[in-house]
Amino acid sequence: MVNRFADLPTENIMQISQDLHLVMSHEDKTEEEVEQAVFKYQKYLKRTDKLLIKTDYNLSRLLAKMAVEAFVYKCLDDMAVIDYIIEDEAFKKIREYVRYGGNYIWEYNARRIYARNEAYHGDITTHINYEFDFLFTSQGKAYFIIIMYGIEYVINIIDNTISDYTEWLKDNHYISPLYISPEQRKKEFEGYMKFYKK
Repeated sequence: MVNRFADLPTENIMQISQDLHLVMSHEDKTEEEVEQAVFKYQKYLKRTDKLLIKTDYNLSRLLAKMAVEAFVYKCLDDMAVIDYIIEDEAFKKIREYVRYGGNYIWEYNARRIYARNEAYHGDITTHINYEFDFLFTSQGKAYFIIIMYGIEYVINIIDNTISDYTEWLKDNHYISPLYISPEQRKKEFEGYMKFYKK
């Protein structure tokens, strides 16, 4: 009788923080075997991260679509805001890119900021699948930020440029906009509103 499961790994590995891996195995393993399994898994993570962070046309359009839909989701209680997204000229470019694409890639930023299976508040039985929000900056920029399995993707919802975001990161010690204080978020938004009232 052929064992269909003979080639399957006998362990499951999750990276739950930068320096901590959780290894679950059906068999007893020596410390050396565990270290070897983790080493192989780390190589797999590096290889797949290159693909997940690499600039890609289809991912760009997906992020643009997610940004528009997330904005509508956040504003479900305010039809005036939804109409603004659907009709206002400010969002025309990204709406068209979502619907029709183009012969260019709408720029976005991608970087890993925490482990793929990051433990939620230190609870190793859980992990963070995704989290998202928007950042409106005092420079008049509007960004959609989503972190999926530890990779932060950021797309500008008004312009096809991301250079101002890299400047924002530098000025804010490379912290993710999802983790800035409510006070800073409010200050940035007030600056955004003033920028467009000039």
